Amino acid sequence: TLIGYLVYDFVVSFRSKSKRDEWKKKRKLHDFRCLLDESYFVDRPSLLKPALHWSFNLFSLERLTAGFPLLAIGTFLFQKAKFFQKFHLDYFHVIRLFKHIEDLYHENNSYHNALHAADVAQAIYCLLKEQRVNKCISAFEYMCAILAAICHDIDHPGVNQSFLVKSKQMLSIFYTSSLLENHHSNVTTSVLLQSKAFSDFSTRRWDALKANVKGLILATDITRQDEFLQNIQDLTERRYGQEDYVLTDDDRKLVTQVAIKCADISNPCRQWAVSLLWANCITEEFFLQGDRENLLGLPVLPTMNRKTTTKAKVQIGFIKFLVLPLFEKWDNYMRTKFSRALVEKCKKNLAIWTAKQAAIDRNQ
Repeated sequence: TLIGYLVYDFVVSFRSKSKRDEWKKKRKLHDFRCLLDESYFVDRPSLLKPALHWSFNLFSLERLTAGFPLLAIGTFLFQKAKFFQKFHLDYFHVIRLFKHIEDLYHENNSYHNALHAADVAQAIYCLLKEQRVNKCISAFEYMCAILAAICHDIDHPGVNQSFLVKSKQMLSIFYTSSLLENHHSNVTTSVLLQSKAFSDFSTRRWDALKANVKGLILATDITRQDEFLQNIQDLTERRYGQEDYVLTDDDRKLVTQVAIKCADISNPCRQWAVSLLWANCITEEFFLQGDRENLLGLPVLPTMNRKTTTKAKVQIGFIKFLVLPLFEKWDNYMRTKFSRALVEKCKKNLAIWTAKQAAIDRNQ
């Protein structure tokens, strides 16, 4: 299995190199500017300052950075959170790391691409900067959360675990559960090992970084939803049921893991116009998977079948059974105006989708 993974990792690296070669001319000026001029990303307030707020539209960032949103947002958030200073990180090594990570996201994926990773990174920055949670976690835990968000879907193939198993893809041979999350985690570890961004860390801190990032990426497995809903509910009861309760290391780890889960599926909690754009992207990726399953003669999941379902139906189910329950638990734990606003925004978007589906049903 290990040999097989190393072979696969080589193939991924080779494909990435070919991809970079194809983009060489396009990147030439961009690479020169971003590597020699730090202000190209971090000192453009008119471009990136709005990214500190939940209302930020990541689609505008993709356009304004010529298709390099992950490099831009990653560098900016590390700068704003003062991670370069706090952990004595070399700016250029971090830049190269983010460039490498962005290269490993598949540009042809409708949804699981570098823009989605940038969106999740921006979302978790907003979720964890709230005073109620930020004062409880360390700067190191905060950095690990943003780094994990940046890497959480690295080298995503654009299909889900069900497709990988049914079509007997290589990843289904390597892992028995959490196929994609384990793959993202292992590729991330490989990329971090190749990078010199954290080369000055002590062995203890480096091991902690790897363990934290791995745990956060594995937490994004949607099949573990019930586990995390119960765990955050238990923590909420301990925190508010005991006077002067102090969060343990495991508690803080849980909070950041639930935060990355929220960030990963936070699109329906954005303003309607932005939420709609993300819905278009994920529905198209689902339908493309369904098309491939049809061609291969494989069973097609209802949410993947463009002939029998609608975008509204997909979003209604997604919000009702995944997004809203998770954000309600997060709000129950946080109990802030921001966490409540996210729940309310999600409910408003659900109402719009419900009305759209009702209109479709009436016209059939």
